[in-house]
Amino acid sequence: MSVLKYENVSWNLPLMFCHDEIIFTLSYIMKELGEKMPTMYTYGSMFSKWAGGRDSSFIFFDRGFVEDLILKIIDAGFVPTFTFTNPRVTDADLQDEFSNHILDFGVKNNCEFIVSADNLYNHIKSRYPEAKCVASILQAKMEFHDLRKRAMQKAGSELLFYNNLLEKFDRVVVRPEYSISSLEKDAEQIKDIKKIEVLINETCIPGCPMAVACYNSKNKLGSPYMSRCGRDIFTSNMGLEKSLNYTLMSKKEFIDNLIYNVGVKHLKIQGRHYHPAFLFSIIMQYIFKTDGGFQSIMPLAREKLKKIIKSNEFIPLEQKYMVETFIKDNVEIM
Repeated sequence: MSVLKYENVSWNLPLMFCHDEIIFTLSYIMKELGEKMPTMYTYGSMFSKWAGGRDSSFIFFDRGFVEDLILKIIDAGFVPTFTFTNPRVTDADLQDEFSNHILDFGVKNNCEFIVSADNLYNHIKSRYPEAKCVASILQAKMEFHDLRKRAMQKAGSELLFYNNLLEKFDRVVVRPEYSISSLEKDAEQIKDIKKIEVLINETCIPGCPMAVACYNSKNKLGSPYMSRCGRDIFTSNMGLEKSLNYTLMSKKEFIDNLIYNVGVKHLKIQGRHYHPAFLFSIIMQYIFKTDGGFQSIMPLAREKLKKIIKSNEFIPLEQKYMVETFIKDNVEIM
């Protein structure tokens, strides 16, 4: 019997260029359990003109470094997915030599690209029509984040928005608010439910009107809001307390319904900014049945994770120390 909670479901994990040791540990676990690796994507980006979201915690522009890491990730059974989600890519940025080199290498090795800017999507497709592109969640957040604007839009406008994206993209990430309130209701009208990707552990305030501003500030070096939520500021200043009557974190029953009844095939986990050992624990609990054979492999997995951290040339020294210390002091979390 499989130890996977959900068979025939793909996972998109926030590990590339930040928690790469978890990628190799997951690959080890699957081999030790004799399990067929489910489709595993891992997303992330290094600092570049096209990057968006939370970039790598360390800066590098060494092409050889990036290429070696990507090839190791592929060997581990994962599909590297670059978060080229800067929504303000200029025409000049499209000619950036480093970004285009990574694009060339990525397409050659069957990587995928999460995109939010139309001009970047067009650039990628004009250069490589066969390139697989994913519509970033930022596209929907920028269109529907404002509660007042959303209230004035016609019913079904978000469904139409996603259907338009589905004509262009290989996968489309929907807003968690939509997946909770409307995805099941709209499922039969969605052009291809199997191309919809659902973020299942969103921690943002539901319907926060500051979502895009918050995203923008997190991407500015030196910003006081880098890698943190402004919940404490925004809730007190904008009267959002009344909107906090539900959470965007998905319960097991909700995920079960998405998979078995709605027909969703792609699930996404966030957490690039989480402590590595904590994120590892979260991923384990979402992907695996946490009993039976899973328990027998976990002591080996912990040891493997520590060995990878000590030996892996791709992990910054400060991150190695942080993870080793956390595991030593909090072994029970895994």
